Amino acid sequence: SVVRRYVEKPPEGVIPIGKVRLNRLTPQGFQSFYGDLWREVGLAPRTLQYLHSVIRQALSDAVLKGELARNPTDGVKPKKQKAENGEADAQASGQARKAMRAMNQEEASRLLEAAREDRYSPLWLVLLTGGLRPGEALGLLWEDVNLEEGKLHVRRSLTRRGVKGWSLTEPKTPRARRVVPLPEVAAQALREWRKKQAQERLLVGAEYEDKGFVFANEFGKPLDNANLYARNFRRIMQAAGLGTWKVDEEGNRKRFQPAHRIYDLRHTCATLLLLAGENVKVVSERLGHASVTLTLDTYSHVLPDMQGGAAEKMQAMFGVA
Repeated sequence: SVVRRYVEKPPEGVIPIGKVRLNRLTPQGFQSFYGDLWREVGLAPRTLQYLHSVIRQALSDAVLKGELARNPTDGVKPKKQKAENGEADAQASGQARKAMRAMNQEEASRLLEAAREDRYSPLWLVLLTGGLRPGEALGLLWEDVNLEEGKLHVRRSLTRRGVKGWSLTEPKTPRARRVVPLPEVAAQALREWRKKQAQERLLVGAEYEDKGFVFANEFGKPLDNANLYARNFRRIMQAAGLGTWKVDEEGNRKRFQPAHRIYDLRHTCATLLLLAGENVKVVSERLGHASVTLTLDTYSHVLPDMQGGAAEKMQAMFGVA
């Protein structure tokens, strides 16, 4: 299934390496292929490692059969980083800080405006205003949602496991299991989404697979983060003007490259809250970080601006008139 999804019919923006003849495969080609899957699709490093293992084994068989002189995946190293709760230690937070690109308030507003017509507009609202990890949002069940109080109970995460499909996994740290209050705009979007989902269930009938997911496709099945990026998020970002076009040698537009990843909605939530003066501990609890120290380390780039505000307040209190 991973070969079919990423090699035979790769997502938009990914090198079609499945069309390359065996004797023309190179380590550099595979390194670029894995890089595209990580940057363009947002594929989790764990899934990249799994895909690499499958491809490497297949090409090892080709070497044994004499179809290849050497394995072109020798020396190739896909991106290594913890996937779902990769912020669980200081090293991972440092990696996340280098990769993350938070939006400012104006950019985030443009994204939400562009997402109004998207089928999964409530998902983008929850990710941006709730600060959930993508896997946590996709793993939400309706039993985890209190629409009257406008709260989400994060109890699990949706994980893709290659040929085994998907599974729901428990949070890796106690603090990851948490209650997240939502702003009314997100809570109202979820109320309307639930009504729409109920109508779809009636229309589809017996073919609807009701697993209880909050965010499901038209047939009740859980969503795939890679597909969401390729089919929905990229289009939204393009409509919002958040990114750049890649052009060919003749200057013709070929593909739109979003300036942010889906995961950056979580970083945007944290950054905007901190810049608005929200208590770091509150932000840390919202994100489900293992400790406040981790939050401070991950978002240390925001603190200089906050310190500037603190200096102005001290000047107002003790400065000479």
